[in-house]
Amino acid sequence: MYKRLNIFLWVLQWTIIILVFRIGSAFLTQPLLQLLPEQNILERASPLVGNLLLTISLLPLMWLAVIGEEVLIRGLLLRYIALKFGEGKMSWIFAAVISAIIFGALHFWKGPAGMLSSAIAGLVFGFGYLLAKRNLWHVIICLFYISYSANEENRSNPRGSGNRQT
Repeated sequence: MYKRLNIFLWVLQWTIIILVFRIGSAFLTQPLLQLLPEQNILERASPLVGNLLLTISLLPLMWLAVIGEEVLIRGLLLRYIALKFGEGKMSWIFAAVISAIIFGALHFWKGPAGMLSSAIAGLVFGFGYLLAKRNLWHVIICLFYISYSANEENRSNPRGSGNRQT
């Protein structure tokens, strides 16, 4: 019983730490992102505007996408790069940076600002993954929360700009 509680608290602690760093990095980089051209991705979300039932029904797909992203980018790619470069401390840091760049590039549909925001998020998630003893649950929970929050912002505020979230 106590072991499960300790594991839960450990996951919760690292999730909060990673989430705080991601939100902080978003605030710190916002002035830079304002200089880049923005791509309007809200048109794709227009069926979700005002449609709570559709939004809720898409949650399992969002979970699948988030888990898939994290397993592929952090779980496989980051580990593969680190192992190719010797598995030392610097190889893991290098792998986190490279996987963050790839993560940003995979979000090309968001335009330059969205790609940079996604790369910064990937860097935070990559280092969070490494600091939390290479456990994916923390970053999966954070990415789901951020993705869902951006979706909720787009659903409730169709004129708002939720496209800079990752």
